[in-house]
Amino acid sequence: MDVLELMKTLCAVPGVSGAESAAADVAAELVAPYCDSVTRSGRGSVVARLEGEGPLTVLDAHIDQIGLIITDYEENGFLRFDKCGGMDPRLLAGMEVIVYGTRPVFGIISVLPPHLTKKEDEGKVKEIRDLAIDTGLSDAELRQTVSRGDRATLKFYPKQLLNGRVATGALDDRSGVAALIRTAELLKEHNYKGNLALLFSVSEEVAGNGAATAVFDEEVAQAIAVDVSFAKQPGTQPDLTAELGKGPMIGIAPVLNRAMGERLKQAAAEAEIPVQLEIMNGRTGTHADDLVISKTGIPTALISIPQKNMHQPVEIVDPVDVENTARLMASYLLGQPVHGVSTVDSSVEFTTIAEPAGEPRVLRELCSLDGVSGREDAVRDYLIEHLPEDAEHHVDALGNLIVEKKGKRRPTHKMALFAHMDEVGLIITYITDDGTLKFHELGGIDPAVLVGRTVRLESGAAGVIGLKPIHLCKPDDLKQLPDLDDLVIDVGARNREEAEAVAELGSYAAFERDYTLFGDHNRRIKMKALDDRVGCAVMLSLLQTPLMFDTTFVFTVQEELGAIGAKTSAYAVDPDIAIILETTTAGDICGVEGGKRACLLGEGPVVSYMDRGTVYDHELYQTAFAVAEKYKLKCQTKTLVAGGNDSRSVQQAGSGARVAAISVATRYLHSPVVVLDRKDLTAMTDLTRLLLEKLGDQE
Repeated sequence: MDVLELMKTLCAVPGVSGAESAAADVAAELVAPYCDSVTRSGRGSVVARLEGEGPLTVLDAHIDQIGLIITDYEENGFLRFDKCGGMDPRLLAGMEVIVYGTRPVFGIISVLPPHLTKKEDEGKVKEIRDLAIDTGLSDAELRQTVSRGDRATLKFYPKQLLNGRVATGALDDRSGVAALIRTAELLKEHNYKGNLALLFSVSEEVAGNGAATAVFDEEVAQAIAVDVSFAKQPGTQPDLTAELGKGPMIGIAPVLNRAMGERLKQAAAEAEIPVQLEIMNGRTGTHADDLVISKTGIPTALISIPQKNMHQPVEIVDPVDVENTARLMASYLLGQPVHGVSTVDSSVEFTTIAEPAGEPRVLRELCSLDGVSGREDAVRDYLIEHLPEDAEHHVDALGNLIVEKKGKRRPTHKMALFAHMDEVGLIITYITDDGTLKFHELGGIDPAVLVGRTVRLESGAAGVIGLKPIHLCKPDDLKQLPDLDDLVIDVGARNREEAEAVAELGSYAAFERDYTLFGDHNRRIKMKALDDRVGCAVMLSLLQTPLMFDTTFVFTVQEELGAIGAKTSAYAVDPDIAIILETTTAGDICGVEGGKRACLLGEGPVVSYMDRGTVYDHELYQTAFAVAEKYKLKCQTKTLVAGGNDSRSVQQAGSGARVAAISVATRYLHSPVVVLDRKDLTAMTDLTRLLLEKLGDQE
């Protein structure tokens, strides 16, 4: 079986330390065709035996992965948690997770809104005790579904990068497990006659000694531990790392058996397998340390697969290194070279993200498009394609889409709706000699929601934003978020020339486009770009229905860079009354109380009286609430002054306009995981339509 297919299958199954049974089941099923027996140790490690002649050799790779463990409940569908294994705290804010209760539960680790972040706390990493998982479930259902002690994993987005490299979570050490399964397949092909146990051990990530306990009752002559180790990446030391794609790493350390290391090097040379050396000055930090001191001691060697971004949801390995690890072990055990082509099956599709699905369809389709500020073309094209026949449109010099739709009557005052098409994103500013991409943010993005993420370039190529592994960091490094200047996008390129083939300076990158419905009755939507495809979707919905009054619809560009498109389009349209349809930040998360929450999900659209750029027309503000009350629509206002939108530009254009803003409350704005309540979206559409009808014939 191809190692790429093996890794894809193995990484898709959860197996956090102490709860590895699902992953162990899959590994046991995959290895069974190549073994005489497959059993479990008392602690759950998989032991696959090739019953042959001679002393027993053990090959070990751990099956567990790092994750989270649920510790308590909080009100409004939140869960407290702690880390299970060496989780980097810099990764957690805004991360998507899957909690494994009686059923898998989707959630998001809440991140504090910018308006609640104190100046002295900017750039600091939140303590785990200050974080919580937002599930969107009622408290009653959450307690029925999730128990204290249940495990959770960060959600992975498997990606195929350049040069066949792959990025996902749990490659530590599912890539080692894949190498062992492939080794068993090669041994069967070559009619191996030796006595061998392949061990997929538990609890390595929590120093649980799953390897040595699994074979404690056996007389083991020698053992080889297979794990991952550090590949070269920005911020790492050359003497502590190896090159991705240049072969497995043979460990050299005081605790490891020197003669076995020499025989591995000889086997690699005879089979023409590229290898690298990993020099350590004591213990190895792997299960090799436990095997060495098991009972009276086991001669042990260590083979490591180079990996970038260890202990992150965007770990990177080269499958060729995994294949060569298997060939090296098979050559060593057979005592003869196992020759082969150092490639993997390029037809295997490692990326597993399905096309977004779910209702409401128009909002999903709009958010699935990439429209970073200055590159709104795809969004604009979609809107034009879906305009009704009775609407007239034109595109101005900046790219704003201006649509006129006739109603049954002309309004007393010219009315216009505004929503922006653009989203926050990244722009490529420099390509390094090693092929990584430097970038700058377009729009206000907290670095906390960038680390550990996958992105998509304008060319369609995938990239990941990783960090130096936690193992190589100093304690103070883990208390501070990295500066944007220290982050890079890794596309799998080996040099500048390869990177330039998929990214040029000034090109853009957008967040992952996974559309998720979650929470009670799937009321919550999680997606990138809800700011402000929500407003675009509401306006398109209104355009597709009969209107009482003539109305102008303005889909603006570059709002995230300072409401640029609204300045010129508002001047051209020259409305008397303008309603800006937007999203706004809700702070109704665990640990935030009172007025600091600003607004609440599920309590209807938000009508603002003031933000940092605009004091809204008081009569329009009052009219909006009067309409909501008349038609029994939920409606709310913000309990603090924060944020801004196109209103300021519209209000001040030309001779000026009276402005109101109607927004949907959203958590985690300007991130890949913006969240809203579907009922608020429906109420926003209804309120906007009814407000237009009310204002149309007002004097």
